[in-house]
Amino acid sequence: MGAATAIGRIVARLDARLPARRDLLFSLKTAFAGLLALFIAFRLQLEQPEWAMMTVYIVSQPLAGMLISKGVYRILGTLAGSAAALTLVGLAAQIPELFIPAIALWLGVCAAGATVLRSNRSYGFVLAGYTALIIGFPAAQTPSLAFDLAVARATEIILGILVASAVNRIVFPQYVRTALPARLRSALPGVAGYAARVLRGAGTEVREARRRLIGEALALEDMTDLSAFEAPELRRRTPQVRHFIGGLLSVLSSALAVHDHMERLETDHADRLLADLAPVVDRVAGVLERLAADPRALDDPDRLDRELAEGAELIDAHLKSTVTPDRASGIDVAFHAVVLGRLWTMVADLRDCIATHREIVSPRGRLPAAGAVRSGPALHVDYRRAAVNGLRAAIALLMICAIWIVTAWPNGLTAVVIVGVLCSLFASRDNPVAVSREFIKGAAPAALAAFCVSFLVLPHLSGFPLLAAALFPFLFGAGLAMVNPRMVGRGTAFGIFFISLTAPRNAMGYDPAAFLNNAMALFTGMAIAVTAYAVIFPSDRRRIVDRLIDGMIRELRRLAADPVLPRRRRFEHRMYDRINLLLTGAPPAEVEGLLRGGLAALTVGLEMARLRRLLPQLPDGPAGAVRALLSALSAQLSAPPGTAPAAAAEAARRTEERLFAALGGGGPVVEAIASARLIGESLAGQPGAFTRRGR
Repeated sequence: MGAATAIGRIVARLDARLPARRDLLFSLKTAFAGLLALFIAFRLQLEQPEWAMMTVYIVSQPLAGMLISKGVYRILGTLAGSAAALTLVGLAAQIPELFIPAIALWLGVCAAGATVLRSNRSYGFVLAGYTALIIGFPAAQTPSLAFDLAVARATEIILGILVASAVNRIVFPQYVRTALPARLRSALPGVAGYAARVLRGAGTEVREARRRLIGEALALEDMTDLSAFEAPELRRRTPQVRHFIGGLLSVLSSALAVHDHMERLETDHADRLLADLAPVVDRVAGVLERLAADPRALDDPDRLDRELAEGAELIDAHLKSTVTPDRASGIDVAFHAVVLGRLWTMVADLRDCIATHREIVSPRGRLPAAGAVRSGPALHVDYRRAAVNGLRAAIALLMICAIWIVTAWPNGLTAVVIVGVLCSLFASRDNPVAVSREFIKGAAPAALAAFCVSFLVLPHLSGFPLLAAALFPFLFGAGLAMVNPRMVGRGTAFGIFFISLTAPRNAMGYDPAAFLNNAMALFTGMAIAVTAYAVIFPSDRRRIVDRLIDGMIRELRRLAADPVLPRRRRFEHRMYDRINLLLTGAPPAEVEGLLRGGLAALTVGLEMARLRRLLPQLPDGPAGAVRALLSALSAQLSAPPGTAPAAAAEAARRTEERLFAALGGGGPVVEAIASARLIGESLAGQPGAFTRRGR
């Protein structure tokens, strides 16, 4: 029995370390697509067929939508880069002093664009940047062949994209569109379960779940974009899916406000107050728990909606009967106003999510009108980081061009192209310095493998089948590394540099000196690119966090000052996106503090917007108190860096007292009391989230 158990454990460990079936399939498909692209390029007698194979490894993705999306933007970027190269060659090919700065400026603009945009959209700018270099510099040396060079490079790149897309769609395709409905169906029960745990007071479980739920909800946006490339019918449903995702985030916002408010109260006091709300909490939590335990409850949306509507009526009745001028203390009024008010909002958002989900999954569901607004998700944009990345790329290119010109290095052009490629790629990454280290770890073994294959294996082979057999093990290994999240940078670098250094062509040449010179150019270009990101305007984690916090404060300042209020869900999405960016790469010890600060800023923003909407409904006295609070918040959000929000927190407390004195003013006053309480708690509990850094 003991031996059998030990053997079982060994087998389990081996099984855990072996690649998954889908990873093996991806690697096989990518290697096959790369070799097929190379074969077609050979048959077409293309000048540099290795570019077709390299392109396969640059665009390959496990899911069809990811690859198609990346391929489409890559084609657009290639065409834009080709046009830019031809334009610059036509204008300044004979004037190096003008041509080099102009193409460096183009690379910088493209690197900045790759920083601003997200996901595969940024890849269009990446390709537009370095395609101009690949075509522009050789064409500048022979302007009469500029158009032929542009057509040749564009053909090689587009061939690789088309072959990779075709293989991915034909050979055991994996689609986002099959996973998206299941993810949407599981998302709502997950959020419902979270909200139920909040109402039941499960503090530890709630804290562990909230970051995961935020990440999962935002990840649905990427899946939505990708699925639109796979199926036209899903593209028509995209506005509804985005509305559904916005509803999920709104439910999270209300649940988080309730949780944070309850967590700040003393335990026995909170228990006593919750006992007053037990009938309401039990009714709503019961519906949420049923949905969380059995997602099949979504198959009967009418019943769910009816139960939630009854819960909303119960909340409304309880709010009117308990939040009255004769309540014992302000804290009772504020507690009931916060919990019941946000619970009512949460139920309303849940009902909206259920109705939207029914439209998405039903074949007869209402489709948006042809002219419906199809705006994308609201995302954080760091224009300063984009400008810095653009400047880095331009400076790095000018540096390597200066080295090339001064040394008259025959292979300097290769180094120039590598600098352009890597600076463009690094600009679209969250942590370019770490990514550059991974590229070095992949490029070094790629050079060794390419040398061995080029001079120990290929000279003894003849014909494409044997060439494919010699290259396949290395291509397969690169694919396995690319699909491993911890090794994706190394795998991509290995694939690109192995193919570039091996350079398989119809007429092969075996010159060790040329190989070493080419390898030296590759590593020199890589060193310049890495140095540019590590030395020129170096960025660290602290600065990124500070800029994100300042971005949140600017968002709140606009919310306080702009005459037109932003749509709630766009505001929420942008704030959640910043929170997700705050947590990305954060040390474990900082995660909870950053999350709490980000959620506090989100809460204050939502309550500021609520107060502004309530102003026309408030009597003169309460309206004046609310205006004073909004003015204090605006002053805090515009204060010099380092100013703590103590004055704004005190203003929130005074506003709550004045509103409590005017409690007979009706429902809007009750809502304003809840908003003032949440704002005051957030300012006092997370002052760092409202203190400008000035970065």
